[in-house]
Amino acid sequence: MFHDEEVPFRLLRLLRNRSERPLILLTSSHRPSRRTRSFIKDLEATIYGAVRLTRGHLSMDELGVIARRLSVERLVMLMERKGNPGIIVSFRPEERGLVEVTRLPIVGVTLRRELRSRVQVNGCRGVYGVSERTFKVVDDVAKAFALQVLSEPVGNYLEVREEEGVYLIVPRNEKGFSGPIIRVKP
Repeated sequence: MFHDEEVPFRLLRLLRNRSERPLILLTSSHRPSRRTRSFIKDLEATIYGAVRLTRGHLSMDELGVIARRLSVERLVMLMERKGNPGIIVSFRPEERGLVEVTRLPIVGVTLRRELRSRVQVNGCRGVYGVSERTFKVVDDVAKAFALQVLSEPVGNYLEVREEEGVYLIVPRNEKGFSGPIIRVKP
């Protein structure tokens, strides 16, 4: 049972095998669809320091307690729209509760398994925008996932580019790209 000042046992068991502390706690709205759960798993594999938490019946206050207890930098919640990932909402845990940092409205997602790419991009630590028009989205992505804004592409990173009025967020490295590919329209 979850008590006011405890972290769920299933999360502690997961964290026991990690060498570094979690920086981002990923969760969803109550009762997420299979597609949203897959998207969260893809994000966990892609973003450096991300750990997913199965929300279950946890309230926002309880999520805030867990986030503060684990000293994470962000609590990222995926909200759904018609059974698909719809909005990424990022919170910063503070003593007074969760403070919203940013929202990214999602218009589409391509999961890793749908790409059938053999390239794996894990542990992205930065965000790179291919043009000046992408600056706002780059800034929002950096704030949402507590990532560094890169002046040039280095290592594993998230690339933001614009295509036909929609911004694509693509995990990349020197070997190529992988999923999840996130399409946002701020």
